[in-house]
Amino acid sequence: MTASPGALHEAREAAAVVRRQAAQQAEVNEVARLLRTYRPRFVVMLADGLAECAAATLRYALEAHLRLPVVSAPPGGDARGVLVLVLSPSGDAPDLLGTVGQARGAGALTCALVGDAGSPVARGAELLLTLGAAHRPGEGHLATLTLGARLLQAWQADPGLADALEVLPDALARVAGDGHEAAVAATALSRAVRAQVLGLGMHAGVAAHTARQLQSAAGLPAQAVGAPDPEPHGGTLMLGFQARDGTAPFTAATLRGQLDQGAPLLLIGDDLPGRPAHLPTPPTGHALTDAAVSAAGAHLLIAHAARPPSTSAHPH
Repeated sequence: MTASPGALHEAREAAAVVRRQAAQQAEVNEVARLLRTYRPRFVVMLADGLAECAAATLRYALEAHLRLPVVSAPPGGDARGVLVLVLSPSGDAPDLLGTVGQARGAGALTCALVGDAGSPVARGAELLLTLGAAHRPGEGHLATLTLGARLLQAWQADPGLADALEVLPDALARVAGDGHEAAVAATALSRAVRAQVLGLGMHAGVAAHTARQLQSAAGLPAQAVGAPDPEPHGGTLMLGFQARDGTAPFTAATLRGQLDQGAPLLLIGDDLPGRPAHLPTPPTGHALTDAAVSAAGAHLLIAHAARPPSTSAHPH
């Protein structure tokens, strides 16, 4: 398969994006200090189209890390004591801008993670952190995950997450490598008629984003699933994210069941017993940063499977 040069460059930019985010740690620390002072009762997480899948992962991480409830719609009436966290790589979603303004007017504290500090959403929020990345789908998704992880760590210290953030750039660089494993794995996509993408826990949002990108960039009909279709249609490929957290036994059992049925499987992440991953990812020591590395692996895979700009249909 012929990879898209632009998509490959974007996929390989992941480590540089994370290093740029590390350079703005002072700003992250200050926002985290203000959030600790504010002590929100709960969090409203809002996201534009490019960040909806990252929001799913960060919601899971925020609830686990801070034990704060997270909802997806601001309350009516008095919103004092509520944090509205806005994820918008583009920073120009009109519906988000209106909601941010209403939330501020009702007394909520608003904090935005955006790609452009001069964007309308950025100007509308009281607290601001920039992603250090373009708002293209893959790069914006990964940058939102990693900046969100950095903010959570600064908000409530976790030695495991701190160590994981230190090794994350090297882990991302290792995934990019020379791209040979991703290029080989991408050939399985060319033989598939459709795909189911399996990811649990913090990988559920990564699976959803991967399914979207398989459709838009590679022209392959795809759906994120929590469990595979028990009677998949012919030509259906299972793309599975095998994590190293508490979800690992469940995904392993599900994926092993697919193999036992003779279904084609493309594995990203950790190995299965007796079955090495097609696209292995190095562990970082924390479930959230591991999900970011998996997202980078999937992004690289899709870059190798991307359609040429002039092609309107998936090649068979």
